[in-house]
Amino acid sequence: MPLYSYTPPDELDAPVLIASLRGWVDAAGVGSAAAEHLAGDGPVVAEFDGDQLFDYRSSRPVVDFIDGHLRNLEWPELVVQYRRIGGRDLLILRGTEPDLRWRAFASAVSELAVAAGVSEFIAIGSVPAPVPHTIGTPLIMTSPDSDLLVDDTRTPEGLLRVPGAALTVLSHRLSSDGIPARGYWAQVPQYVNGPFYQGVIVLLERIADRLGITIPLDTLPEEALQQREHLDGIVSSRPEIQKVVEKLEEIAEQGDEIPTADEIGSQVEQFLRESSDDGGDPFRSEGP
Repeated sequence: MPLYSYTPPDELDAPVLIASLRGWVDAAGVGSAAAEHLAGDGPVVAEFDGDQLFDYRSSRPVVDFIDGHLRNLEWPELVVQYRRIGGRDLLILRGTEPDLRWRAFASAVSELAVAAGVSEFIAIGSVPAPVPHTIGTPLIMTSPDSDLLVDDTRTPEGLLRVPGAALTVLSHRLSSDGIPARGYWAQVPQYVNGPFYQGVIVLLERIADRLGITIPLDTLPEEALQQREHLDGIVSSRPEIQKVVEKLEEIAEQGDEIPTADEIGSQVEQFLRESSDDGGDPFRSEGP
């Protein structure tokens, strides 16, 4: 059974495939929110068969009941939308990270990319990091091809061994099939729930710079400002939280090096434990 259906848009010109998936490497929903903003109301040109890719016990459909009446059943999905921005053709792969058949999924995406004449692949996402909300959101870059790690975006140094994500599997497969692949990952405060708008803006601006286009931000700057004011209000009203943020600011001022887990543990986690009244994260915010 085919894994996806595809209806190509008319006259694609060296499209760029941009992908972000909800789940792993989507801290505070930054990557998926950026992909949703990019896709806008663009038409869906490809759909993947969820029955072959999702374990519905872990990626459960959402059911709406109104006065006991089952009114809606929303299944997890994976789609590709088409958008033309600034003269560039974009294909945006978005949805929920698959539970199953990652290699078959990567093969299908690569097949679709070759059929569409994709010129490059950009994965976007976000990871929790020991950074405060009071500074600009840092970005790191990865790629299966070391020759692509040449722009001014910071890269992780040394060995970094982490659980894999479907996006990194896609990057590896598309790169192996001759499509340049890179990933941009926003480092977001560990204590912020999503979407973290400042991180969304940073990802969109990096994509715009990479592709030489202007991406309209619409209401994102206003939402980021409201969220910043909301978080500032929480910090100023609780001295124990302010201590944590100040410690994170001190770490950020030490330089561009990403602190090790031991450094983070010794300098920050003690504050988290001491500041928490209930044993959880003492300054998690739902946003404005």
